[in-house]
Amino acid sequence: VAIQMNAEQLAFRWECSTEEVTRSLSSLRTMGYEVRSHHTNPQMTVGDYLIPYAFPTLTPKSVQLRKSFSSKLR
Repeated sequence: VAIQMNAEQLAFRWECSTEEVTRSLSSLRTMGYEVRSHHTNPQMTVGDYLIPYAFPTLTPKSVQLRKSFSSKLR
C-alpha cells in the first residue's frame, strides 16, 4: 500500500507468479480497491502499480472502475 512497485516486486511480496499479480490486481479492483498504473495515471512509470489505500475506496459509480489499469485487460 502506498508504494509504487512493478509486477515482479509484487509477485515476490505476495509469493505468487507475475501472472497471478494481474489477476490479483483485477480482483482488488473488483472489490473496490483503487489500483493505479500508467494507464490510469500517466505520470507513473510504465509497468508499475500503486494501491494507494489499505481499504476499498471505489463506489459502483467511480470513474476509476471504468479505466483499465493494464493493457492486458483491455
